[in-house]
Amino acid sequence: MAGSPRLVADDVVVVHGDGRSICGRDELEADFQKAFDSFRIDQRVLDPEIMIRGNWAFEIAKVEIALTPIRGGETKRSTTTTLVALRRQAGGSWKVARVMGLLD
Repeated sequence: MAGSPRLVADDVVVVHGDGRSICGRDELEADFQKAFDSFRIDQRVLDPEIMIRGNWAFEIAKVEIALTPIRGGETKRSTTTTLVALRRQAGGSWKVARVMGLLD
């Protein structure tokens, strides 16, 4: 994420469908890097719904993901219902603040 726009809040919290949680932008960046180093990732977001309430926007969607190990092995597939909460920033932009995935 270095050098890219900061799309997530400093205090971002992500709870994966398996219950594993990530807290903070640096921990999220490390988690993404570990995943990209280990898997070819194919992810589809289906039927997103968005609701805005004050300084919060919520997106709920079905997410299908396939993880294929880079060093060989079977592809693992899962489907989650994922809720993303974005918080409006002082300048009017939005940043991802919370993410929760629920295994279907």
